[in-house]
Amino acid sequence: MVSSVNSVKCVYPGEHERIERESDNPHVFVADHGSYWFVGAHNNTSAYNGLGFLDLSSYQLHKVLFDVRCQNARVSAVQVLPLQTVRVSDLGRERFFFHDRLACYSFEGSGVVDLFLDVRNTNDFEAFSRAHSWEVLSSNPWTVRVTGRDGVSFVFVCSRKLELVEGEWVGTPISFDAARSGRDEWFSELFLRGHDSFRVVIAPEDRLFEAKQVLAHQQHWEDSDAVWTGDIALGVASASVDALLTQTPNGAAGILAGLPWFFQIYTRDEAIASGALIASGKHHLAGRILLREISVILPDGRIPNRFPHSETGSADGVGWAFLRLHQLYSEHRDALSEEQWRFVLEQIKTSLSRLTLGCFGVLIESLPQETWMDTTGGVGDTRVGSRIEIQALTLRMLRFAHELCNEFGHDCCEDLRSRERSLLATTKEHLFDGEHLFDGCIKGVPDKTIRPNALLARYIYPWLLSDDEWMAVADSLLKELSTSWGGLTTIGLSHELFVDTHTGENDRSYHRGDSWFFVNNLIAASLVSLNEKYHSFAKAVYAASEKDLLSLGAAGHASEISSAARLEAFGCWCQAWSASSFIELSLALGRR
Repeated sequence: MVSSVNSVKCVYPGEHERIERESDNPHVFVADHGSYWFVGAHNNTSAYNGLGFLDLSSYQLHKVLFDVRCQNARVSAVQVLPLQTVRVSDLGRERFFFHDRLACYSFEGSGVVDLFLDVRNTNDFEAFSRAHSWEVLSSNPWTVRVTGRDGVSFVFVCSRKLELVEGEWVGTPISFDAARSGRDEWFSELFLRGHDSFRVVIAPEDRLFEAKQVLAHQQHWEDSDAVWTGDIALGVASASVDALLTQTPNGAAGILAGLPWFFQIYTRDEAIASGALIASGKHHLAGRILLREISVILPDGRIPNRFPHSETGSADGVGWAFLRLHQLYSEHRDALSEEQWRFVLEQIKTSLSRLTLGCFGVLIESLPQETWMDTTGGVGDTRVGSRIEIQALTLRMLRFAHELCNEFGHDCCEDLRSRERSLLATTKEHLFDGEHLFDGCIKGVPDKTIRPNALLARYIYPWLLSDDEWMAVADSLLKELSTSWGGLTTIGLSHELFVDTHTGENDRSYHRGDSWFFVNNLIAASLVSLNEKYHSFAKAVYAASEKDLLSLGAAGHASEISSAARLEAFGCWCQAWSASSFIELSLALGRR
């Protein structure tokens, strides 16, 4: 418990400067291949808080702890460093980090620290069902094994004996979940209690030997002298994306969509997030990820939506994957071999030959809930039909395929160029009226709902309109979609479906008002290159995204969404495409 609640400084020490931002209850968040530490400065706010381990063989996420809490501590700062975060209080310093996917915690000070058990599958929310059992395995180092009701066991390897506390269940108000799902309290079992300084390594049972080695290795526990170099916010965002890098069971590289609950590889999110890898010089890693994505072209011309497998379709994942490959080809061709580029050509041709045609026999069709706006809000808002960003992605694919055909002397060049011209002309004819670029069409009828996707289309395929035409579109949409704090809403402010405050697991606001940081960032980055008059908009977007990154939600990580009415951290608090798009915006604004 805390004696009183005070503001907390989020601290980012750099090589030449030090950023400090005030926050009410910033959360420590440290991740490694899908496993994470996630604890509030003052108190936890969600059943997802604590310590979770992602099993990379099954992609099941297991919670282990709900909280680590120093009794009566008055937290003054959360210090975010490369690869670790420190919670600083009047009683001492607590360090949270991972070493080779083993969770490490140390307390240096004088106080009582409680560890609260919460061993369960992360999606098992049944109260008091966890039935923990434990066994002391050794006294040197002091080691205890804990097993949950599903039979999954974890070991705690400690620098000295800790006090075992049995059967004391403690209820904690969880305000974040209360706003999202209605769960307003979470019960966890007080289990271990440490008095004064100690260290602990927590690991799956089969890694007990490695955990003992990490505990014994003194250099892992020494204070880090690592600081942020260059632009601090840019470095923090890059580290956030790196924290979500993972691998599939067969060892292939990937990017998790977000934590704590999007612990899968969504190909749309991953392809968008790969833009940051390309922009920050990790070209070969981006190439490996994107080649994995396009290795399977489904009968409908798309790539699988998710790993592990999901039946839900994704209309745009394939386009984003080939867009990023086009960027690699244009800027860093040596990231892939000639043989690999030839493979890319065959896959893109296969995809283009299979995509479903809709309006006017030319535009590409999507089924309900297949675009990135994939919720209905309970009002049947499905975005079925031919959507503007899908046409832009297909046009980008056609342009890329034509370039590859030219490179390798294939005879398909003119067919691809002709199809690109036809799709471009049809899109302009039916979805553009000289000032407005429409969100799509349904059975030949334009859908004039005001949404930001037309501006995403400029990021994707800037050749769709002239600069003057794009400025007319941008001026109109920014007037209808801009928030007061530097974001864009997902539907027009005057639309009957618009909701100004996030509605949580009820997805009413999700794509009908909520502001998405990745959309804001990519659109701002695109408009910076269009005309100087959009720089003030882009800087406002940057300021909002930077504030979210550095002092809202999880310190050092970018949130998924905000309410439209006010800037606040909602959705997943560590979202790959939010951090990656912030990197792109930062670079577009000349930050290094």
